[in-house]
Amino acid sequence: SWFFFFSLVVCLWTSESRTVQLTALGLLLFNVVYYLPRKTKIWAILAIVICVGAITVTDNPVTQKFRSTFSTETETTDGSTFPFDRAAFWLAHWRLVKDAPISGHGIHIPTEVRNRAYKDIGLESFSKKYTAHNMFLQVAAEGGIIGLGLFCFWYFGYIYVSFRNARHSKLAAILGQSLLAIAIAGLTQN
Repeated sequence: SWFFFFSLVVCLWTSESRTVQLTALGLLLFNVVYYLPRKTKIWAILAIVICVGAITVTDNPVTQKFRSTFSTETETTDGSTFPFDRAAFWLAHWRLVKDAPISGHGIHIPTEVRNRAYKDIGLESFSKKYTAHNMFLQVAAEGGIIGLGLFCFWYFGYIYVSFRNARHSKLAAILGQSLLAIAIAGLTQN
């Protein structure tokens, strides 16, 4: 289990995704507080505080990414007026949802359709005309309100059933927490 834990830490560290890192930290704190015995809980929280403190005060890729998040400089690479690239992705895909709100544009939205959405928001020459970087917005753009409703019913249904069975099964608790973490991280990822 220690090897698995440190492997996950390496994956989280190298992911460079602030959302994933914060979600994992929140999930770790929840599990420490909720599941560990009192004496172990105190030592685990102390270890987490020391690790987070060490990461915060040293110069490393994780700290640099978090500092850039809270700086006043923009993160866009194409000189757009958006504070960060994801804002452009989200607005373009919101435009796609508004164009086909009921049924969406289908899976793997054609490049010309996506380019038109970026053009509509004034980013015709934007080099990163990526997917939405929000799994719910992406599903809505591809499947419309119908697709998003079916996806949410299916996805959150699994989470509900997992948490309902969590008292009787550690595997169900792990599944529910994992699916919930993916949903939270999915707000800024596909």
